Amino acid sequence: MPDTSGRLRAWRTHRREKKSARSALRRRLTRTGIAIVLLVVIVVGGGVGYAVYRLNQIKTIHIKNLTPVASTGRFKGIEDILLVGSTSRCALKVQNPAFGLCQDGVNGVNSDVVMVLRLNGAAHKVTLLSFPRDTFIPNARPGQYNRIDSALAYGPSQLVAAIEQDFGVPINHYVVLNFDTFAGVVDALGGVNVYFPDRLYDNYSQLDITKTGCLHLNGFQALALVRARHMYYWTKGQTMDVAAIKAGNYGASGGEYDGSGDIGRIERDHIFLKILASEVAHRGLGNPVTDLKLLDAVAPQLEV
Repeated sequence: MPDTSGRLRAWRTHRREKKSARSALRRRLTRTGIAIVLLVVIVVGGGVGYAVYRLNQIKTIHIKNLTPVASTGRFKGIEDILLVGSTSRCALKVQNPAFGLCQDGVNGVNSDVVMVLRLNGAAHKVTLLSFPRDTFIPNARPGQYNRIDSALAYGPSQLVAAIEQDFGVPINHYVVLNFDTFAGVVDALGGVNVYFPDRLYDNYSQLDITKTGCLHLNGFQALALVRARHMYYWTKGQTMDVAAIKAGNYGASGGEYDGSGDIGRIERDHIFLKILASEVAHRGLGNPVTDLKLLDAVAPQLEV
């Protein structure tokens, strides 16, 4: 009888390696999803009680029109999470004149950012799809054509229904963050490093990048970057004159208008979210100090 023990050991080794690779990929997939959604952090040691306290502060809201996660068929193992960045100033605990003040009548509720995060466990993939905020759709508002960003004024259920009906994307979960939540996450990480090939300025979002290269951004600066859609840029050799822009004399700014609007912002947001996910994965998710800071930043103002 031929000796098959060697081949059997090799087969078992191969199986273990494949299983280990799948497990590692699954861990990376899970971490990336967690990092982008910013819902769950791993808390160890004495911080567990405090983490439970913070997690209990997450506001749970009832959303109509959510689709149950499929257990069979082509969507089996796939979860679609609707991520919304709300412009509500009145929801901010600390009013900031840079965003406009609720008491001054800046009280509209729109979705600055509308994204769907797809977690595909079977294919080991994370996919991010953005909808431009100015996209006109048939039922953004009940029975009305309007921009997709206006649906949130009628509640998250309306936004979920509009996306499902107009784009055929089943939404399984919903998460909304406001300005404070986003900035707080970046600050909890101690800021993030972003490379800028050009100098940038946006008078609306308060983005003001006066140097090129790898720069360290705090939460407010990061928020200004991901919100920017009226941006000017200056390449090497061009003189940067922000005062001209503030005065409305745009031609004298010495720079160029970006002109890509919300499409350009979506591209920048995706790049930034990859950077943010990497930073969360490296500095948090197991580091109890950073994890608790993330909970402090996210839990009190998060809605799911």
